[in-house]
Amino acid sequence: MRTVLFTLLIIIGGLSCKQNSKGGEYETNPNEITWLDIAAADELQNGEGKGYFIDVYTEWCGWCKVMDRNTFTNPEVIKVMNEKFHNIKFDAEMKEQISFGGKDYQWQAGGRNGVNTLALDLLKGDLSFPSYVILDANKKPINIYKGYMEAESFLQLIR
Repeated sequence: MRTVLFTLLIIIGGLSCKQNSKGGEYETNPNEITWLDIAAADELQNGEGKGYFIDVYTEWCGWCKVMDRNTFTNPEVIKVMNEKFHNIKFDAEMKEQISFGGKDYQWQAGGRNGVNTLALDLLKGDLSFPSYVILDANKKPINIYKGYMEAESFLQLIR
């Protein structure tokens, strides 16, 4: 149920994220980070050659919510994120099967609420939240970062 609600929020929020005529590129709202769901990001034609930023979170993670409220609303963070990355919100406990980067991933039981195997793959089995994965334009891993960060520290990381 939570995933369905999150998907609806992404769709509603995505109204400000429109695909343009170049195919796969999205217009961004300068006042918020343009977040894609994992399926939209996987289908994206990356003509801009941007990297991918994946915010790996869970619904129960308090620090994930603080990150959303404090850091991801900072105007400079918004600007840099939208300029440099295709930004993806990914619930590590998503129960639906998904495809990303040519592989299929499923939910598996275990831990607090189970985990989607994409989270295990992205985080190399070290599940802690929030975590951030940066991929290159070809969806190959560059780095993994973990934990809550104030805007200034986070900007140093993404620049």
